[in-house]
Amino acid sequence: MLVNGRSEMDRATAVETLARHLPAIPHAARQGGPEEIYRHLLNRTGLLREPTPGSVDFVHRTFQDYLSARAVVERHDFDFLIDHAHLDDWEEVIRMSVALARPDECGYLLEGLLAARKDTRPIHARHRKLLAASCLEHATELDPEVRSRVHRYTRDLVRPTSLEAARALGWIGPIVLEMLPDPSGVSDEEAHRLAVTATSIADDRAIDYLVRLRDRTSWAVRAQLAGAWRRYDTDRYADEIIAHLDARELDFPVSDLGELRALRRLGGRPCVQVAGALTPEQLTEGLVAERLTELWLAYDLGEGPDLGWLAAFPHLHTLRLSHRNAEVTGVPEGVQVIVAGP
Repeated sequence: MLVNGRSEMDRATAVETLARHLPAIPHAARQGGPEEIYRHLLNRTGLLREPTPGSVDFVHRTFQDYLSARAVVERHDFDFLIDHAHLDDWEEVIRMSVALARPDECGYLLEGLLAARKDTRPIHARHRKLLAASCLEHATELDPEVRSRVHRYTRDLVRPTSLEAARALGWIGPIVLEMLPDPSGVSDEEAHRLAVTATSIADDRAIDYLVRLRDRTSWAVRAQLAGAWRRYDTDRYADEIIAHLDARELDFPVSDLGELRALRRLGGRPCVQVAGALTPEQLTEGLVAERLTELWLAYDLGEGPDLGWLAAFPHLHTLRLSHRNAEVTGVPEGVQVIVAGP
């Protein structure tokens, strides 16, 4: 299943697989044919289930990864692991293989992750090096030279020195989150780069790291965190990140109705950037009238829109529009209109 990138298998294939392997396992073969063994595995081991009629999968992915790792180590198939090390689905298998392997096998595997490979994309090469570093804690015994080489190859990867490098690091995937440094003692400039890296990882596991950056006073860090909302679970991100950001001079983005409602649940914010095509009725109901002072409508409003509905917001003093929406009518008196360039 892992080799073929599948999370489940049809029942007939599972039984056929058992039939192919049973002759090599006499003890199991004496207990019945492939159908009987399949039912035993399904009903008695607690490992498998049938999520839908005619299909089978593991009760938990950890079982699949652990058994895969055991099979790899027993067959000494470490080159096969190394060939697949750039794929997210193989990360846990490789970690577990390190935990199960002998010291010399661990060294071989980690050296293979560090080694340069022909035609390997840079992002995959960095992923493999970070994976090697994350495996160190699982190696019960390891040649000190190998451990030193892993540290030497990876120590600079998770401390990007530019925003471009920070974004590229985030594109590697969730494994990066395990390696990022504690942001509590870094400068605002480095905290911003760490925020760029973490928010480039579109996985809710990033929220746990971003929580440690949410109390920063730096506008760049706060803006980075606010702008990443759409990448994560709406309500969780609202409660754990948006609710804690200092609102001073900060535009809070809203890209859909769910985010608009979540922001209202938090009491609204003075400055809101609407990036999704929400209707005037939805905005009038969703934005908190008593709090809104600046509004940025960052989407196409259509031909000659009437913005008279903005009168519902008595404290609104600034309206930002895209250059595509320069021709609008009905803007309430006292509201300054700023049109962004193309």
